[in-house]
Amino acid sequence: MWQFVLPAVGMAAQVGGSLLNASGRNSGYDNRFGPNSPLAAERARQAEYQKRADEVLTREVSRFNDTPGQMATKAAELADYFGKKSAPLPTSGPTDTAMPVSQSRSVLLDAKPKFDKVAAYNKQQGDALGNLRSFGDVFADIGHGVRRDRMELGTINNFRQGMASIVPLEMNAAYKPPSQDNGALGDLLKLGGSLMTMYGLSGMGSAGGFSGTPQGLSTYGSPGYAASMNYGGPK
Repeated sequence: MWQFVLPAVGMAAQVGGSLLNASGRNSGYDNRFGPNSPLAAERARQAEYQKRADEVLTREVSRFNDTPGQMATKAAELADYFGKKSAPLPTSGPTDTAMPVSQSRSVLLDAKPKFDKVAAYNKQQGDALGNLRSFGDVFADIGHGVRRDRMELGTINNFRQGMASIVPLEMNAAYKPPSQDNGALGDLLKLGGSLMTMYGLSGMGSAGGFSGTPQGLSTYGSPGYAASMNYGGPK
């Protein structure tokens, strides 16, 4: 009975060894280039970094949108600031303690238009200074924002380069050739299966069965062997 069991077990071991070798090769390939590989993960990271870089670039370009409108808004803010910082003008004549308030109607009527002219002049000067300063303030703010954007872009690019530089190391770690994983076990099974198959077939030959040689074949095909078998018919 064991003459038939050993060859069957040996052939099964050889098949199992071949499957293990193939499994090791497929596993190594999938680990390096499959959907869960370091290369796929790096593509996803680089896409996210690119998205963030595009957002920063869009924000940087948008800083220059409608610069005339930005300057007009800044000029109004500056003119309002200068107007609030200016001392209010008297409306009823001199108020200094060294000179008492005039009670003359003609003096008061003459002073009011002059004070109005001074107030208008101060407003005109504040508006002019706001317009003059608005150009520098607006583009200074834009420049500061652009510098911050460029620093952020530099940080993103440094991350991109750093992550890309370790991909070869991740690929090497993910690659598992058969000789380092299932290859050794598969080769051992194939060798053991081959030996068991040869031993079992040689045992069959020594027991009068087919040994895989012409002599074994002649044992089954010889007239004496056929005559020795009981087929239930007349001898």
